[in-house]
Amino acid sequence: MSQTSTSEQASFLTPTSPWRAWWDSERLNDARLMKKVWLFSRIVLFLEWAAMLFTLGDTRYYHENITRMGLNGPQSTMIEYPTPVLWLLKLPDLVSFGHRWAYVAAFFCLMFLLDAAFTWTLWHDGGRLRGKAVAFWSAFVPLVGTTAYLRFDIITAVLAGWALLLLRKKQPVASGAMIGIGAAIKLWPALLWPALLGDREHGSPRRNRLLTSLGFWGSGCLLAIASLVWAGWDRLVSPLGWQGQRGLQIESVWATIPMLWRMMTPETFWVAVSDFNAWEISGPGTELFQTLASAAMALGLLATVACYLLWLRRGDQRLIEGAALMLLVIFVMIVANKTFSPQYIIWVGGPLAAGWAMASENPKGSHRARSDEHHLAEISEWTLVITLLTQIIYPIGYASLVGHRPGMHGATLVLAARNVVLCWVLFKIAAWIWSFLHPRQIEATRLATDAER
Repeated sequence: MSQTSTSEQASFLTPTSPWRAWWDSERLNDARLMKKVWLFSRIVLFLEWAAMLFTLGDTRYYHENITRMGLNGPQSTMIEYPTPVLWLLKLPDLVSFGHRWAYVAAFFCLMFLLDAAFTWTLWHDGGRLRGKAVAFWSAFVPLVGTTAYLRFDIITAVLAGWALLLLRKKQPVASGAMIGIGAAIKLWPALLWPALLGDREHGSPRRNRLLTSLGFWGSGCLLAIASLVWAGWDRLVSPLGWQGQRGLQIESVWATIPMLWRMMTPETFWVAVSDFNAWEISGPGTELFQTLASAAMALGLLATVACYLLWLRRGDQRLIEGAALMLLVIFVMIVANKTFSPQYIIWVGGPLAAGWAMASENPKGSHRARSDEHHLAEISEWTLVITLLTQIIYPIGYASLVGHRPGMHGATLVLAARNVVLCWVLFKIAAWIWSFLHPRQIEATRLATDAER
């Protein structure tokens, strides 16, 4: 046991990246410094937008559909998204008076304010590791690029992060409601609800589970009923059918081999925008990979459910473990999916940033603190790499990726590298979860904790 502990401790003390010394310094607890870091990072993001000549991104699509909703009705407007999204996208329209650029500016500012609010809560409620939470989030958003503020996926990321922070503040109803609202906007956050049911650190577990579930189901059902009344049943369920009919998107993990094959024989494959507003690839083997993706998704979700059940059955759950399970769900949804859009990576940021706040529950220097912070640091580093590579793919290299241009080879290789790292991070998250679900690992952690006492 002593040899194992010594080797683990050595691995935690060995720097794994050039910025680890700054990352572990006390300077991250300087409020003024962190304000400057966050502000500078957002200026960088604005400059990225300016360098791309203030691209409109998907906000043009939002604006066009929202302005026509009065004529087409909600039943025929953006049926790929849940109905509450229409209410959300109407907000910038209320202050833009129908002008496209005003709508884009209003949408951009709305996402900026949401980002600022989440950063403030990370600092205010992040505990002793709040500096690391803010530092990660400050770096993450500009690495996402202009997509962060020009699509609404940052909302679901922030809601998931807030759900964890509110649970830490002993507000289970509000915590569950965050996930319920997120599910009403993007559907997939519904899978995060069980991750909030293991709070045994803040009061009665049974009471917390009941209140969290009440917040989740209450908010979700309320929004579903409102959607049904406003736009009808067909519009309520349309996003489910939309997702099921899509083909193999070029950025997905399962499209990696066809995309590499296309790089060598471009005439063999066909890449074009489908009826689902996505660039999809078709050609030899693509149907097989599509089938494999569907099977992988089913297996991934079953494995996630099994992890949830083992975790809830085990007892003595911790908030940081709930954050790890959230990350597992999100990476399974990304890696196993036959589709991948650049905004998907935004989903990871909120729970991962909030994970640092959850790790603050551990006594500083304890075995659990060292272990959790090691896993979080490793996953954070690789996530930032994934995020940067994703921005290189889109929007920087996307024209080359989809066309037969000189940069197609480079863009395809970056895509393949990004997808390999995605699989690697999913493996690291699974290993982390194994460390607190496997009986032998649980016993080793218990013995180490007892020895510290």
